[in-house]
Amino acid sequence: MKRISRIPKALPGLLAVTALSGCGAKNGADSDRAGEFAGMDDRAKMQYMMQRVAPDSVARFICDAALGKIEGVRIDTLSMAALYAYENYKDADLQTFQIAYDTYADNLPLPDKMHLRKLAASDNPDALGYQLGLEYVNDIRTGRMTGEEIEAEIAAFKKVCDASPEDSLTFRRFMTGFKVALDKDGSEGIPKSIYESYSK
Repeated sequence: MKRISRIPKALPGLLAVTALSGCGAKNGADSDRAGEFAGMDDRAKMQYMMQRVAPDSVARFICDAALGKIEGVRIDTLSMAALYAYENYKDADLQTFQIAYDTYADNLPLPDKMHLRKLAASDNPDALGYQLGLEYVNDIRTGRMTGEEIEAEIAAFKKVCDASPEDSLTFRRFMTGFKVALDKDGSEGIPKSIYESYSK
């Protein structure tokens, strides 16, 4: 399944703790530093992390922090955090960050992928669902997803989208884009049950 590139759920938090912990630091000191870190603005968090962990870890950190997946730590403005990295990393570090960010974001489950793109403001909101649908055919092929995995992910995405009128429209556009991509690209690498159900 395509989600194998995702890091374990607890790891982003461990990265932050590692960055906050010094050699031989006491638990109380670690706790104080963690509290200080949580209270920093996004720019300060980025500066702190970039000085202490590798660029690929920073990329995964800002995605998970923006999505609320790290307890007690948030990135409030993903676009600003990413821009800070792009402006301050150089050469190989910048390339590593960019590849890691794109790869991690592209391999998120559909609900998280939608939320991350909305937070990053990287897509036209009216076209976001359609674009996700177009891309999903490639996600299926590269991830070698089974029909059951695809149905489960689409159902989870629909459930999240049904929670708001805006996202409900996004889901309908997703389904349109998915159908268009299936009709255009054909059935190769797509489970037969999925192709027959969604290409008509």
